[in-house]
Amino acid sequence: MSSPYLNVEEAAKRLRISSYQVTAAYKAGTLPHRRVGRLIRFTEADLEQFQANTRVESSGLTSRSRARRRA
Repeated sequence: MSSPYLNVEEAAKRLRISSYQVTAAYKAGTLPHRRVGRLIRFTEADLEQFQANTRVESSGLTSRSRARRRA
């Protein structure tokens, strides 16, 4: 039976980001987490909340086309 809690590496795999980015996100307070003693653990709900809060809508413009619009 598997644990409902994920460690940093497992969370990084699920989110498709590096473990460094996961660590930076929980330290910045943008990724919910739990402390189990000295360990940091995440639930699926934590990861879903993080993804919902960090989702970026595309404006359809690239940085190059935005620069042209300003000129």
